[in-house]
Amino acid sequence: QDGLYVCGSTQKLKLIDIDSKSPCVIDCRETKFPISTMAWSTVYDKILLGSPKGVIYSFFPSNKNADLNVVQNLKWGKFVGAVFIAPGSSHIASARANGIFQIWTSETSELLSNLMIRDKVTAITACPSSRTVILGTQS
Repeated sequence: QDGLYVCGSTQKLKLIDIDSKSPCVIDCRETKFPISTMAWSTVYDKILLGSPKGVIYSFFPSNKNADLNVVQNLKWGKFVGAVFIAPGSSHIASARANGIFQIWTSETSELLSNLMIRDKVTAITACPSSRTVILGTQS
């Protein structure tokens, strides 16, 4: 669906119509937590939403009846972000400030891998054309 997705401390994911003269909310989904990060999948069919409390939601905008699905709800440290890995993949990478890096499957929410980075993680991103994740660290 076309428009601008916005989220934040209001605990809502809103779709705003930006084509009209007067922008208006055309869809609104409730979350149980504030949202601090948002990322599109590499083929732009899914959105990941991350809460500072550690909850990761996935959402399929093309499905008008879709709910926000909880991928993970673990409180292992301050949440930095989450990204989809590679085009067509159902794998998600997440990072926490305390150095915990994890790989999940968005289909079953199963934790596939867990790695402890011996540094404070400050950022996470993924290459849109390969299976590469980049972590920013304090040092």
